[in-house]
Amino acid sequence: KIPETGEVVDIDGDMLLGRPEDRVRMVLKKR
Repeated sequence: KIPETGEVVDIDGDMLLGRPEDRVRMVLKKR
């Protein structure tokens, strides 16, 4: 499952995305 835009992504989200860069981008987008 790919998190929706602006959704908070944590370590679990990192595993879902498979790419730490995407996790950071999503978290920054939320903030």
